[in-house]
Amino acid sequence: MVSKSQTKSHGDHSQGICGGRLRRRQQREQTPAYSYPQNWQEQAGSLSCTLRANKLHQTFQLAQRQTRLGELFGFILLSGICPLEARHLRRYNTSKFNSLIEPLSVTGLQIVRAALLLQGLLQSTLIISAPRMLQVPHREHNLASTKAVILVGGPSRGTRFRPLSLDIPKPLFEVAGHPIIWHALKALAKVPGLREVYLVGYYDEIVFRDFIKDSHKEFPHLRIQYLREYQALGTAGGLYHFRDAILKGKPERFFVLNADVCCSFPLLEMLKLFEEKDAEAVILGTRVSNEAATNFGCIVSDSHTKRVLHYVEKPESHISNLINCGVYLFATECIFPSIRSAIKRRTTRPRLVSYPSSENLESSFVAEQEEDAEKPEVLRLEQDILSDLADSNRFFVHETKDFWRQIKTAGSAVPANALYLQKAFQAQSDELTPPSASIVPPVYIHPTATVDPTAKLGPNVSIGPRAVIGAGARVKESIVLEDAEIKHDACVLYSIIGWSSRVGAWARVEGSPTPVGSHSTSIIKNGVKVQSITILGKECVVGDEVRVQNCVCLPYKELKRDVANEVIM
Repeated sequence: MVSKSQTKSHGDHSQGICGGRLRRRQQREQTPAYSYPQNWQEQAGSLSCTLRANKLHQTFQLAQRQTRLGELFGFILLSGICPLEARHLRRYNTSKFNSLIEPLSVTGLQIVRAALLLQGLLQSTLIISAPRMLQVPHREHNLASTKAVILVGGPSRGTRFRPLSLDIPKPLFEVAGHPIIWHALKALAKVPGLREVYLVGYYDEIVFRDFIKDSHKEFPHLRIQYLREYQALGTAGGLYHFRDAILKGKPERFFVLNADVCCSFPLLEMLKLFEEKDAEAVILGTRVSNEAATNFGCIVSDSHTKRVLHYVEKPESHISNLINCGVYLFATECIFPSIRSAIKRRTTRPRLVSYPSSENLESSFVAEQEEDAEKPEVLRLEQDILSDLADSNRFFVHETKDFWRQIKTAGSAVPANALYLQKAFQAQSDELTPPSASIVPPVYIHPTATVDPTAKLGPNVSIGPRAVIGAGARVKESIVLEDAEIKHDACVLYSIIGWSSRVGAWARVEGSPTPVGSHSTSIIKNGVKVQSITILGKECVVGDEVRVQNCVCLPYKELKRDVANEVIM
């Protein structure tokens, strides 16, 4: 016999359980139901759907909580997969199953995953070997959730860009009438939803102040900020050091561009590939000759899927002629953990230290569990990160067929200038000087420059602010910088004329053309490797009727005699 108190207690307990169920039921009822499209039943039937109505409804209910409502019907294809039992699934090999679900988008794959989970089939042998997208959560992409980082380096870098980098940071050197970094910024400004760009390096803050101010006027929708490293941290170390700034606002992805890259920056194509493949990273690649490939990071990829299979930075032997262009798109949720893991590996791995022996000439090596000789936070994307990303199966390459080259040496600014001018000419840019009898396009002349009507310029010539070109002068394949002067009847070919430099009357300053497609600005003369581009540093003077060929002249030098194939200190 049960007492009233016991009954009441039991009743309260039952009411509590029922009350909880009631509350949960009310919560479910308050959730908006998915509105099935008209004729969805007929379309499902046409797919030979053998699921009972209640099971299909359960599948949609589960999927409804995992993806956007508006996409549900598009993946009713899953109903052709769901009714299969585990014994039927085993009849499919992996490739056949992959081809079956290939038409589905990534979100659709997530619904397939939900349906398989519902039926307890996800643990079958087949599904375990199925695409990784069935096994990991999918990121719902938002185009407005994109940032960018431009790696600008610092004063201890760019030594190969001397003597030009003695007076201006390499990223701010002008090619085709604009700083090198401006061309990357212009491409970033065209990416939908991209609003923030960080310049990361270890120059003094004042170096980029005027450039950022001018860029804000030209690209008002971009917020451009310079982030200064306390020391050189490497291409990956700088990203990790400023991860809080990059992650602010929770962006899902961000571009990383090296400042010394000259290309068309196909960022929209990279973004499209990133979305289609649900990638962790996309790298820009291009083809070069087999001989030149070992000077760059080499990419081995699947030509069909575009997935990166292997990456090696400057290999000793040839593995691929598809090379790294120095432009990346990373998922924020993936790249920073990868860098963190690399830091841990460098902190704990053994270091080999050589101790000279007094008894013999050999060195004995002792492994020490100490920090690496370099600081662990100094990391490079190319050497420390990219090869590991290839193991993720979500690292892809976009191969560009357009122009690309590095701007490493001072001489490489001349072919880069030509490439950007040709691109502007094809786009019919109004910045270029219209063709005429004395202008062979493409030619850029700054509005403040003075050019005599009898001078002939082009092709591929840039004339800087307040420069003066005298009567009868000939300038071809060259860059004439601010306040420089070329006297009457002088000839300048394949050269860079530095700031406030003077080229005398009837003088000849010339370099040598480099082969089309070459990524080097050096040539062999009489068995000696010399610069193919002639470069005059700041305030150099070339006397009247003096010839200068294939030379690099440091600032403030006066040349009174002919000189060739020399570095003039």
